Order: sequence, then C-alpha cells, then structure tokens
Amino acid sequence: MLEKKNELEVLAKELLEKEILYQSDLEGLIGKRPFEKETTYEKYTNSTNDSSDEEEMIDKVKQEVKDEVKQEEASKD
Repeated sequence: MLEKKNELEVLAKELLEKEILYQSDLEGLIGKRPFEKETTYEKYTNSTNDSSDEEEMIDKVKQEVKDEVKQEEASKD
C-alpha cells in the first residue's frame, strides 16, 4: 500500500509550489506513464486533422471518454 509513497510526496511538494502540474511536470518528477495506452489528450494533440475536421474529432474524443467511463463503472460492479 505504501509502494508509491515517495512519488506521492514528490508530487505533493511540487503542487504546494506550483498549484498546477502538467503532464510534462509529472514525467519530470516521477517518469513516464507505466503503460502504453495513449491518453485522450495525446490523441487530440497528436492528431494531424485540419481545423475543418476539428469538431468531428472533438465529438469522437468526447464519445471515447464517455465509453471509457462506462467501462470503468461497469468493471466496478
């Protein structure tokens, strides 16, 4: 239960100083994510779509997030 205590303390101290941490801050403090799954934000920022497709892409990402939340809620039951 205490295996991530050191990382938590590092993050807490940084939050007291900055109040807001970005993904790059987290990676600098505790390293990259321990799994390969691309985040929703990464999908959005890594996209090569032009601005005419932006609304469609936003709707798609929103739906993906909703689907992920539903899956997580279903797995809790």
